[in-house]
Amino acid sequence: MSMFYNGTYDKDFYDHVVVDIETLGTIPGAPIVQIAAVAFALGASEDEWELFEVKVDVRSLIYKDGISFDTLAWWVAQPKGTIDEVFGEAERLDIASALNSFHKWLGFTNTKTLWGNGAAFDNELLKAALLQYCCIREPWNFRIDRCFRTVKNLYKEQVPEPHFIGTKHNALDDAMHQARWLNQILQHIQAADAALADAALAASALTGPF
Repeated sequence: MSMFYNGTYDKDFYDHVVVDIETLGTIPGAPIVQIAAVAFALGASEDEWELFEVKVDVRSLIYKDGISFDTLAWWVAQPKGTIDEVFGEAERLDIASALNSFHKWLGFTNTKTLWGNGAAFDNELLKAALLQYCCIREPWNFRIDRCFRTVKNLYKEQVPEPHFIGTKHNALDDAMHQARWLNQILQHIQAADAALADAALAASALTGPF
């Protein structure tokens, strides 16, 4: 079965889930060929992360209106190793089974935030596919939707991008890379907030009560 996840679930542990998908288009309804996600707690080491990956049998993608020829041309131009990892001979699930597996996994993580790399891409395409192929709503509240692309662009000067490990455009490797960078950014924000609070407390102690 073309599905991978590791470890055991601790529903009170995972603050964040980073999701990444590979597709044949860029709009809701585009065929999804790979789904991956990383669940982690802020500051946790990578061996404490929960990973999910599933590859999709493209023959099960009965709705093909969202195929983009620009995206197909982009895939053709990728290195052979990348194409083999995403479209190679690995065992795959039909799209409905893949989406149901992700739906179940995400529910187990009980995450407080769901990060996609773009406000209108990963999360939105998964939401559309769950409804289209499984007739179910997304298992997350709209209030926990987050855009990693926005955050990384805001903090790329303070927190440089870490070294990429694995194969770019393999969904799991991409998700793990984004999780590494996001974890560093969020820890930077947390440290900055703590320093600001300490400075405010020190200033208050110096000035005394009004």
